[in-house]
Amino acid sequence: MVATIKLWVIVSALSSILSAVLLYLYTLPGLRRLPKERERSLNGITTIDDAVRDLRASGKSGWELVAAAQKLVNAKMVYSRRNGWDTPARAFRRGMGYCQQQASALLIILRKLGFDVQPVQALRCQFPAKQVHEYWEPGLISGHMWLVVTLDGVEKDVCPGHPENEPGKVHFTRLARRTNYGPLWQILGHIGSMIVNVQRDNAALKRQTAAGSQGG
Repeated sequence: MVATIKLWVIVSALSSILSAVLLYLYTLPGLRRLPKERERSLNGITTIDDAVRDLRASGKSGWELVAAAQKLVNAKMVYSRRNGWDTPARAFRRGMGYCQQQASALLIILRKLGFDVQPVQALRCQFPAKQVHEYWEPGLISGHMWLVVTLDGVEKDVCPGHPENEPGKVHFTRLARRTNYGPLWQILGHIGSMIVNVQRDNAALKRQTAAGSQGG
């Protein structure tokens, strides 16, 4: 019995390592497309701690402070499908990330500022067209993570994914039920998002190349 359990643990560990290696190799082309600069500053703000200090010194409070943090993360973090291995803090420092990295960075900032914040998600949301990396991405339906902030009994959706967003106003249309997004689901969702982001990045680059060939 003990030997069987040990064998199962070893097989599971080796399987996890192999899966991680395969995922890394799958995402490697996108990693190679990242800019050489590993950090990007915005008005002297590079790290999440920099952001928290700046926001605390702003003199703002309440929803005004939430909105300031939201807009800071949007301005600091360009949408990216290529740096999925970055933690939220690392992605913030780099200045790039997809929705879960952006929302998680904002989550850390808002909690450090003392706000009641919860991560949420919906499996289907409709998004408008936008620029992503070097290509134009048409509108699409995708899963999405954002935040819910509760202040003085009032609950508002907060998403840093668009410069015109503000507490209670988002740039997407939710097509599925909003649910809480706990740690386990975040891990599983992040792994799935890394794969989907590579697929979408590759597909967009192929479309761009095909359009260029036709134009030539």
